[in-house]
Amino acid sequence: MTQDLLVQIEALKVKAEASSGDERLQFFAEAIRLGDHEGLASGEVVALYIDAAELDPENPTLFWRAGRTLTQPDVKQELSEYLAQQAQSHGGAWSAHSAYFNHVNVSEDRRLDSGLREVVKNDPSLHLWQVYRFVELGKWRNIQQVFGEQVGGDPMSARAEGARLTAHFATRLGAETSQLADLWKQVYQSN
Repeated sequence: MTQDLLVQIEALKVKAEASSGDERLQFFAEAIRLGDHEGLASGEVVALYIDAAELDPENPTLFWRAGRTLTQPDVKQELSEYLAQQAQSHGGAWSAHSAYFNHVNVSEDRRLDSGLREVVKNDPSLHLWQVYRFVELGKWRNIQQVFGEQVGGDPMSARAEGARLTAHFATRLGAETSQLADLWKQVYQSN
């Protein structure tokens, strides 16, 4: 590990602390990925991840940008244990984070989808955890349904709004152009 790596990670932490929301989590995620892939001590990578996760436990951005890409077995194990403790103590978003993290990094769990569905049913504000899972599976119709359920009200209006929200979400996520074209076509056809 070089001094340059530590300087880069520190610069990303400073940018993260000067930012907010998803941008803040993206800077932390970049620092975590860099540290993990370049051999930063596992304890330091774990500490970075925990600090970032505690800033906004309900937001799946950190997991999506960094948690899925971890390579160090010690980091995966320590974070798995930490997230399990948080899930047991606090439930909600921590349960979703723990289940998804373990599914990707520890052992594939066939019950992940039903577990996320249950978490979202109990706390609809956690719907993005389920949305990101559907992105991973390429199930864009299911994403439209989740967004439509969040809108509620008239079923036709909710479906149209769900399609619009899905198209915007896919655009921000950088989905393939053919997928974006299909999603925006559905939006225009629903109006």
